Amino acid sequence: MNSQQFQAILPQLLQQPWITFHLIDQTVCISTEKVMKIEIKPPINQMQGEGIFANSQRITPLQRNATR
Repeated sequence: MNSQQFQAILPQLLQQPWITFHLIDQTVCISTEKVMKIEIKPPINQMQGEGIFANSQRITPLQRNATR
């Protein structure tokens, strides 16, 4: 999923109570109500469904600037 696609579905995602990203080394859960993030190591790949993104990648500010 590219950044434009993610940006298009973000308003819908923010209406869900939780958004989950599965990274290579961990699972990151974000509570949209309380703006809370939970990082779980090792990742819990069994979690599936709406608002859960498999094969996600962490982007740092340095990586963002490199693509501009």
